[in-house]
Amino acid sequence: MNDLRWGFRSLRQTPAVATVIVATLALGIGANAAIFSLLDAVLLRGFPYANASRLALVWMTNPQGGLQQDALSSPDLRDLLARNHSFQTLLHYGFGYVNLTGARQPEALLCAWVAPELLRVLGARTVAGRLFLDDETQADRENAVVLSHALWRSRFGGDPAVVGTSITLNQRAYTVVGVAAPEFSGPPGFDMDGSVANQKAELWMPFNLARRSLATIDLTGRATRWAQVIALLRPGVSVEAAGRDAEEIASTLAAEHPESNKGWGMRVRSLEEQTTAGVRTAVWLLLAAVGGVLLLACANVAIILLARASARTAEMAIRSALGAGRGALIRQLLAEGLAYAVVGGVASIGVAYAGVRVLKAMAPGNAPRMAEASVNPAVLLFTLALVVGTAILFGLVPALRASRTNAADALRASGRGSTSVGRRWLEAFVALEFALTCALLAGSGLLLRSYVELNRVRPGFDANNLVSGDYYLPYFSYGKPEQRVVFQKKLMDGLQGLAAVESVGLIDWLPFGGYESRQSFEVEGQAPASGADRPSANLRAVSPGYFATLRIPLRAGRLFTDRDQTDAKLVAIINETLARRRFGSLDPIGRRLNLAEPPAPAVWREVVGVVGNVKHIRLHESDFPDIYVPAYQQSPDLFTVVVRTPLESKTFGPMLRRATAGVDPDQPVNEIHSMDSLIAASMASERLRTALLAAFALGALLLALAGAGGVTWFAVISQTREMGLRMALGATPAETARLVLRRALAVASVGVAAGLCASFAAARAIGSLLYAVSPFDPATFAIAPLALLAAAVAVSAIPAWRAMRIEPMEALRSE
Repeated sequence: MNDLRWGFRSLRQTPAVATVIVATLALGIGANAAIFSLLDAVLLRGFPYANASRLALVWMTNPQGGLQQDALSSPDLRDLLARNHSFQTLLHYGFGYVNLTGARQPEALLCAWVAPELLRVLGARTVAGRLFLDDETQADRENAVVLSHALWRSRFGGDPAVVGTSITLNQRAYTVVGVAAPEFSGPPGFDMDGSVANQKAELWMPFNLARRSLATIDLTGRATRWAQVIALLRPGVSVEAAGRDAEEIASTLAAEHPESNKGWGMRVRSLEEQTTAGVRTAVWLLLAAVGGVLLLACANVAIILLARASARTAEMAIRSALGAGRGALIRQLLAEGLAYAVVGGVASIGVAYAGVRVLKAMAPGNAPRMAEASVNPAVLLFTLALVVGTAILFGLVPALRASRTNAADALRASGRGSTSVGRRWLEAFVALEFALTCALLAGSGLLLRSYVELNRVRPGFDANNLVSGDYYLPYFSYGKPEQRVVFQKKLMDGLQGLAAVESVGLIDWLPFGGYESRQSFEVEGQAPASGADRPSANLRAVSPGYFATLRIPLRAGRLFTDRDQTDAKLVAIINETLARRRFGSLDPIGRRLNLAEPPAPAVWREVVGVVGNVKHIRLHESDFPDIYVPAYQQSPDLFTVVVRTPLESKTFGPMLRRATAGVDPDQPVNEIHSMDSLIAASMASERLRTALLAAFALGALLLALAGAGGVTWFAVISQTREMGLRMALGATPAETARLVLRRALAVASVGVAAGLCASFAAARAIGSLLYAVSPFDPATFAIAPLALLAAAVAVSAIPAWRAMRIEPMEALRSE
């Protein structure tokens, strides 16, 4: 305890040194605590569902059609439930929008239709009311709704009396039976690539699997795959065993129903594993990077303490001569290091709080459980471990070195001002700093090059000056196709009349809107196929002005016109990829496509045009076949209006809402976005990890250069007599400077060589995160070490200049 008190007293005796050390440790420890809070929330903390270890997702797969996961149809789900031996229960759910109307402004809400028992199986709690009853999918009782905690607070002011009252959704009355607890977000949605979708249900409704339709969607066909499925495994059944069971059932269904199931398989995946798969590698990468920065901080502190030890040689010698043993000296010096670490650790908590806030602000919307990241007891315990670990890490070598002082030699040397401190230890720390920095620079360079390449990818249209608004036309108000067409035409005519609008179009699934719709088809005259053997394409319903508004180029034929109505010939436009894959060198104009799923009768559409390829979900996705059909022939109930305007989305939003209210006062506009923001959101994960790793690499570079400059400066000061003697014997100032620079460059080269070896290993680990860049990109692995060596020479130039100005006689007289 006395040693610790002495350690804290030493901080006051050297405030400048203490400030540098504490600030260095606070930044290093705080950054690690912030990233650990992310790791704790996303990967380490218990999964936020009951029976978490037994929850799995069941998907349909179609490798030939490029689908690694797809939803299940109602008939397939019923057969799986009846025939399996692995699942205790299978629980279906799906997402869609509902319109909330009433006294306030109408609002579009994301709803999840769920099996009544799903919320209970997931362990949902309520803060008011109850969850669904098993019989609340009966036709006469299918009007119950459970509100999310966020919707309850924002729309209903957190009033518990809302339970039992009636609200109007899609022009029908529903009874609020409960309000979910704030920590419950419901079952997750997933994109087609398997990543978590950026969507959270704002309310839940019960859904009977036997229901024949949902709004305009017929749910009776095996080819209508709509249901996401969470399975509760039987006790003792592994995910792998359940997957084999499901695959056998899928094979049986393919044989029994080849027209819809041929080539389709089933896949079972742990809910926890799939939810975190998209961020697992990135989180561990960031933790490794920030851990490297902390090692650099410790190395810098060790360098400072080693340098300080040289000035305390006489002090240690006197203590030793007065009877202090080596263990006592080591204990005292470690206590001083612990005092620095404790103060730095306390300061790091503030850094960690700020870091968590920055991470949450920068994180993509679909990052799982990011909102739960916080400086909690687990993070504080991790911080305490870092405090103790860093105190030992940066304090042990200086303590061991200083404690080996020979009292008689030290006292004799002290009279001449000797500062022998173990230059090799100092240079070893500098080499370690350069090795870690080289690895971080190479890794961040690879991610930066990948991000630059991704930004160069063109989405296939002009994204500038585009603003979009999402709509859902409820079935009970717009049940007939002609009613939806009338609304859409009136809305676009009203928007086209605004002075700020250059052009306007409509599409059911907007590019980068986060949704996808695949449709199988056949080409007239080509061999018919069934099941997964049928080719598939992205299917889009668009208005006549859509292609002109997005400036998607026409390659052949014509675009849609106002004449392409329900009473006109059915037509379609395809993209370049589909034209090339299905027609080769033949002209596709005039050929016909059947988009109906067997066993339904064929519905043929004539190809009237070919347009350029468009990216739909992410910039780095491969080109896929696209089929466009006229919106006035398809009449979607869920669609997006996209407008080309010089106004920003915040400015144009009120104009869009007024135009909508002029057509139907009860119809809300859901989300309003600029296309630039949607594309930026699709790259949020890449941007976050690139920015963080680059920041860590920059911090590492500054620490390494500070360490290298400090050690070189200290070497010049400690060797002033030796350099003066060399110059007295004929060495020129330039030769003395070259000697200093050569030594500094040699130390840096050793570190960079070790860092390159570590960089190659790290590059292999991050290969899956790169786009259009090799993990062993020659340019990156050349620029990073060369830049680091050049910086080492530059930072050593000032000490070298100091060495050139040494006066030989003054240096010799000082001894």
